Amino acid sequence: MSEEKKTRILKIVRIIFILGVVVCGVAVVMILLDRKKAADEYEELGTYLSVTEETKEPAEVQDVVDSGASDESEVSAEDSIKIEVSIDMDYESLKEINSDFTGWIYYKPLDISYPFVIDKGNAYYEHHSFENTSTSSGAIFMDYVCKRDMTGFNTILYGHNMRNGTMFGSLDKLLKDEEIIKGDPYFYVFTEKANYMYKIVSVYYAKKTSETYDLKLNWTLDEKKEYVKYMDSVSEYRDEEFFSKGITDEDRICTLSTCHGINSDSRTVVHGILVASESVTD
Repeated sequence: MSEEKKTRILKIVRIIFILGVVVCGVAVVMILLDRKKAADEYEELGTYLSVTEETKEPAEVQDVVDSGASDESEVSAEDSIKIEVSIDMDYESLKEINSDFTGWIYYKPLDISYPFVIDKGNAYYEHHSFENTSTSSGAIFMDYVCKRDMTGFNTILYGHNMRNGTMFGSLDKLLKDEEIIKGDPYFYVFTEKANYMYKIVSVYYAKKTSETYDLKLNWTLDEKKEYVKYMDSVSEYRDEEFFSKGITDEDRICTLSTCHGINSDSRTVVHGILVASESVTD
């Protein structure tokens, strides 16, 4: 091969290398800009909700929202727990921004504080933000099979596992450091009609085709027991009190789910059991 031909080949290789670097650089910049745009959007949305941590005086009996309990004698001891935060949420403004707005998820130890939505399917909000802009961060969204008022036996909320820890990107910390749960086991869901307080009782990794995602509109007690039995069998973190007590028809679960990594069919799953609820008064 002549020197001239070698030189020409080296020039072509250099050009291809430089183009590759430029393309990769542009891609990285686009990703960073996309993440910043999403972060700025959710930071602005945060102005529509203020949360005040406080310890409320315990009541003799805590009202149960749509639990099916017929009298106070049927309310468990846990239902006397009072919600430990107070909020001021501009529900109407959030609803004007997005008519799919359903509620707000809040868990202070992991800096989770986001509005969530529900659509006719589960695909749209994987790649669109709360304000309906196209973004890799997506939005926190409820499985379309669930009851949007949180009154179903199991309500699943999905969010992306973002590398910068936003959305549900911090959930796997609960398996790496169980002291987080022991320090504060409660997360909250705020809706138009009621506020809910859930205790984290189970955390584990699951396949996207696992029983975790078997949802029904109406559950029999036997089906609920089978689901909890499944939870018990796969949980890496488990609340002994919850699993030893057994499930009742009045119990409700809120499940948080995120992918475990890029192109992975594994999911990080967090189950919370409802321990307190309060009706929202105008």
